[in-house]
Formats: sequence, C-alpha cells, structure tokens
Amino acid sequence: MNANGNVWFNRYEVIKELGAGGMATVFLARDLQLERRVALKLLQTFQPEFAQRLLREARITARCQHDNVVDIYEVGEQNGWPYIVLEYLCGKPLAALMDTTVRLPYARAIAILAPVLEALQHIHDAGVVHRDLKPDNIFMTESGMPKLLDFGIAKLRHRSSQGSREGAVASTAELTRAGMIVGTYEYMSPEQWGIGIEVDHLSDIWACGVLLYRMICGCHPLHPR
Repeated sequence: MNANGNVWFNRYEVIKELGAGGMATVFLARDLQLERRVALKLLQTFQPEFAQRLLREARITARCQHDNVVDIYEVGEQNGWPYIVLEYLCGKPLAALMDTTVRLPYARAIAILAPVLEALQHIHDAGVVHRDLKPDNIFMTESGMPKLLDFGIAKLRHRSSQGSREGAVASTAELTRAGMIVGTYEYMSPEQWGIGIEVDHLSDIWACGVLLYRMICGCHPLHPR
C-alpha cells in the first residue's frame, strides 16, 4: 500500500473488486509499467493447496491461447502470495444476458455458442478439459465476442504411450482427490458425478448442449416448464 492508500502488487495498482469465487478474488488493476488495465486474480486465504491450484490454472490458461479464451499475461507472487494477471474484458457474463432475456433467438444462441465450440475444440486438442462450462464462465465482450474463462478446475490429459487414445494426467497434477465431484451441478455430465467413468472432453460437449437448450428454451432440459 502506498501513501495514497492504494494497494499495489508489484507493478499492479488495485482499483476495485470485480468478483469473487470459492478460492480467489478478481480485481480490476492498472499495470503501471505498460499503462493498461488488467484483471488481477488473488487468493482469498493463503493455503498451499490453493496456491498450487492458482499456479496450475495459470499454466493451463497459458496453454489454451485462442481468440475466444481469456489471455493470461503473468503469474507472480508478492510476500509469498501468488497472483495471476489476466486480460481485462469489458462487457458482462453470459449469465447476465440470460437473466435479462428468458429466451434468445435461435440465430443469437448459435452465434454465441459457435465460437465457444471453436475454443473448446482448441483446448481439447491441447489436452485440456474445462469441466466447468456455464454462463458465468462465458464472458460476452462489448463487441459481442464470447470469451471462455476460469480454468480453475480444468483437467489436463495426455496421449498414452501407444498414441491411440488419451489418458488422464497423474492425480498429483490434477490436485483433486479420487471420487471428488467438481463442477457446477446444473451443467455437470453424468460421469462427473463420481460414478466411476473417466471424465473427458465429452463432459464439455454435454455442458454446451445444456447451455444451448437454456438459451433457446429458457429453462434447464431436465427441469422443463
């Protein structure tokens, strides 16, 4: 904190809070060196496991460079507290649009989801499963471009030694315990409920189907009006 009461993390001056989740809080900040606004993601409480998760999220996000995936600029730490610096986006989450409009026209829904599917194809090719695709994690920029956010519980995969199929990365890299249920219930595929079936890219496709149904019909497919 400087003499004016502003909080700094290295060269980043915190402006205001943008939102918070279960593990971290995101702030609007100013990069004093490059003179641009950024999103600064900080842990709410310091725990070694959370610090590892934040670093893992940064690495996965960096691996998924695509026009429809949020950009990551830097990962660092100050006084032992890790942080990641992300592209600052102007607009609102898809959730806000869905809250104000019960049903979207077919063309509008497809125009939103098509770029998301392109981003998913890219991250799946990079060996990543998002696992938490939902309206809160799709950000609609002011130009109308959707951006995929939050790789906090994404799953890394690699090709097996035979190269014919994909296998899961070791559980230590996953940072999740066996049988742990991760995701958002409304958008989780059946295999994410811990029934002994490996979670792969098809879980993201399931979530896309739920998203499309909700945008067009205004309700969840398992809870029709």
